[in-house]
Amino acid sequence: MLAQATRAKKFILMVNKFENIPNDILSNVDKMGVDESLFLTELEGRYFNALYQIEKQDFNLCGKKVTFLTGNTGKAICNKKRYLGFEKNALESSSSPCHGALYIFNAAQKEKTGGYDAAIVFWTKKWPIYIKQVVRTLKKQHKIDCNVDSINPKFRKRKSEPTISE
Repeated sequence: MLAQATRAKKFILMVNKFENIPNDILSNVDKMGVDESLFLTELEGRYFNALYQIEKQDFNLCGKKVTFLTGNTGKAICNKKRYLGFEKNALESSSSPCHGALYIFNAAQKEKTGGYDAAIVFWTKKWPIYIKQVVRTLKKQHKIDCNVDSINPKFRKRKSEPTISE
């Protein structure tokens, strides 16, 4: 059971078929991945629970903070909007879902990764990717994010931030 707080669990997507996902979820696929929030919506959580065949009593991805990793070695961070865009395209073309693995973190791993509950690693050449490597990748990213936050605010303005005109 996943309920143990000290153990991390990895689910590998063995059956790459949309058949695992209930029709009420698939019929609303256009409502998934509409934002870049790190937290899954109820519908997105139900989608991933069904895709990875997770039982509610074991773990529930609804409302959880999840990241997506890809690239040759699984170290490139992708957002859920882009990932679910890939899934929508696969569904529309009668293809298969992205081949990947779901990593669910224990409390210690969640802290090291900056609060992530889980990671989905997909489209990688390197396989298997061990959970320690996933945690290490996210830990490095978390350190980078923390360092950027400590930089003088006038030097870290983002393009999307409004500027105050004098």
